[in-house]
Amino acid sequence: IAVAHVVWMWVLLKAFGLYDFCLERFVNLEAASKQWKADKSAEQNIEAWTFNPGRAPLSASEEIPAECLKDCPDPDRIRAIVKECYSWLAADGSAKPSLAQRQEWGWDAAYSLTTWPDYPGPVNVGAIISQRLTMGLMGGGGPK
Repeated sequence: IAVAHVVWMWVLLKAFGLYDFCLERFVNLEAASKQWKADKSAEQNIEAWTFNPGRAPLSASEEIPAECLKDCPDPDRIRAIVKECYSWLAADGSAKPSLAQRQEWGWDAAYSLTTWPDYPGPVNVGAIISQRLTMGLMGGGGPK
């Protein structure tokens, strides 16, 4: 489990309300979890990962191995944080907040963090090249 990654997302949620940002990152961890094979060692599973190593908990009840938290001053707090973050962000999360709940908590988007307003949404190289070569007739985003 990418414990530090999940705790970082919990901090971003609590401090800044970056729900959509954290949700996008948690989805990546869940994708890595789907590739996890219980019959393989951790090292064999890790070899199949991309540049972003780590995975989300496989379920809300999955425990973090004790050796992962052996030097942690408060391992019970970290376990609680991971479970809470899982409940908010996981596809099967039990406490996924509604839009109204997110607004109440101050987690609604204050403004768009889109880095390229002319090309909103996920960016992939093929779509960008198509969009640029055809002056917006093909590909995604951008003025038509």
